[in-house]
Amino acid sequence: MKTKKNHYQIVIVGGGLVGASLAIALDAVGIDLVVIEAFAENSNSQPSFDDKSVALSLSSLKIYQRLGLNKVLNNAEPIKNIHISDQGHYGFTRLESEKLNQPQLGGVIENRVLGSALTTELRERAIEYCCPAKVASAKKIIKDDKNFMRIQLEGGKQSIDCDLLILAEGSRSNLKSQLGYQTEVTDFKKSALVCNITTQNPHKNWAYERFTHNGPLALLPLSDNRMSIVWSNTPEKSKELLEMSNQSFAKELEQAFGSRLGRIEKIGKRNAFPLMQLVTSKTVSDRCLLIGNTAQQLHPIAGQGLNLALRDIEALSKKIEKLSLDKECKLDSKNWLDEFESERMSDRLETIETTEALARLFSNPSKTLSLSRNLLMKIMDVTPIVKEAFAMKAMGFKA
Repeated sequence: MKTKKNHYQIVIVGGGLVGASLAIALDAVGIDLVVIEAFAENSNSQPSFDDKSVALSLSSLKIYQRLGLNKVLNNAEPIKNIHISDQGHYGFTRLESEKLNQPQLGGVIENRVLGSALTTELRERAIEYCCPAKVASAKKIIKDDKNFMRIQLEGGKQSIDCDLLILAEGSRSNLKSQLGYQTEVTDFKKSALVCNITTQNPHKNWAYERFTHNGPLALLPLSDNRMSIVWSNTPEKSKELLEMSNQSFAKELEQAFGSRLGRIEKIGKRNAFPLMQLVTSKTVSDRCLLIGNTAQQLHPIAGQGLNLALRDIEALSKKIEKLSLDKECKLDSKNWLDEFESERMSDRLETIETTEALARLFSNPSKTLSLSRNLLMKIMDVTPIVKEAFAMKAMGFKA
């Protein structure tokens, strides 16, 4: 497939959850753009639209609300309360929206549902969505005292020029490597098993984070009394869990989680994926910006990947809207890109470091660390000021 034109202000490579959200935000501030997506619509190969679910923080829901994305909001099951505990220990923490004077703490939506809502919105807003089309290369061009980014579609079908190239095609982006971005890889040597389940007792919009002997287990509320689970284990244990019968798997899950929700009555398709952290040292270069998993792929323990990306998207759209009012400042200036990276650095590094620290702390079998984290959870549960600060961060706001 080809694009309608050969020059745009911005080209977004990647039309998954992040790329589509970004396109909607930039279109709202009047940017001439195109989204180029490699995978055909409704394709099972699209990694953003897989069987996983995503927990959106309250701040992320408000970002979608400001963008007028009612289709997203209507499909997100509210998280009213969160229960955090450690298997076999006394420490626990409860975050309750009513006690925090909030309507909810966040919401959960399946990736496929969110992806479908976003691509539908692209069509309804007449945002150009070139799909399927693969970008083979990208390079900076200097010609007649002008410089711009030129991307070449696979097979030599078309070359497209733009003032700014934004990569939102995931952590394994080939273009990112082509353009010289360096990525630091951390292998947690763990695997996450995901599936949807139905329990005997209704979830009543509670989300659960349970730290088991092998790793964190998250249960997130979905519609129709379903729950989405993300269970971190060793790769060997995840393989064993994948190969079990539904009955055996249910027993394992009940043993790890406890009886709070009664029996596991129904189990959906199970999948597993390796837990890796991939972080680029920089997110901008001349005429190019990385966003979402292309900039940083995080451990799912705190569910912060898409939430961080949405905060970046809102900040970027505001920055570009302000730039558009200044006739002296153009998208092809690297100064504003450096400013944007600097302005977002604190949130980015704090989120990356906190997520990695939590992943290591709650996956470590050390008895000393176990006692420490349980004491910490208990103190948090009975100390309102600490609990409120933690809750504000969990909702995506500054504490």
